[in-house]
Amino acid sequence: MRLTIVVFLAVFLLFALNPTNAFALKCKALPSVEAKYEKYDGIIIGYVEDIVETEENKRVDLKVLKSYKGIDDSTLTIQEDVTWGPSNLGEENLYFLIHTDKGWENPLCAPNEKVGNASEELEYLRDKEISLKTISASTNNTSRLSFEPVVAETTGITGVSSDNSSTNKWIFILSGACILVLLGLGIKRFVKRGKE
Repeated sequence: MRLTIVVFLAVFLLFALNPTNAFALKCKALPSVEAKYEKYDGIIIGYVEDIVETEENKRVDLKVLKSYKGIDDSTLTIQEDVTWGPSNLGEENLYFLIHTDKGWENPLCAPNEKVGNASEELEYLRDKEISLKTISASTNNTSRLSFEPVVAETTGITGVSSDNSSTNKWIFILSGACILVLLGLGIKRFVKRGKE
C-alpha cells in the first residue's frame, strides 16, 4: 500500500513540476493574395538576424531585403507571439505585418511563409516593390547596402536568448531520476519483505 502511495505521489510530482501546455490554433485562410495585400499594413521579405524571447512575446530583429507595402527601413524590429511566432534565426520569410501603437507586429494567423514557399504571393507582389531608405556612407555618397547572409558557427550563435526549454529539460530529468530512485527503493523493500 505504501509503495502505491509513493509511486502515485512521484508521478503526481512529475506532472506538477513539469506542466505541458497544450494549445490549438486554427486560422481562417484568406481567400486570395489580393485580400492579404489589402488586410496588412506592411509586407516585406526579411532575414531574421536576432530573436529575444520574453514571457509575453518575441522581439525579432530583421534585415529587410525587399518591401512591398508600408515599410521603407532597411532594418526592422517586430514583435510576435512567443508560442506561435514562426520566425527562426537565419531564415528568410515573407512577412505580413500590422502596425500598432507598440510598433510593427507579426500577428497570430498572419499568412507568413518562407520565401521558397511563397511563389504565388511573390508573383503578385513583384510590381509592388518599394525602395528602402538608403544610408549615407562616410564619403557622403548615398548607396544602398547590399545584404550577404553570414553563416554562423554553431558554437557562436547568440540568437534565441531564452533558457525556458533548458530549464524544463532539467526539471524533467531530475523528476524522472527521483521516480526511478523511489521505484528502486520500493522494489528493494518489497523483495526484502518477501524473503522474510
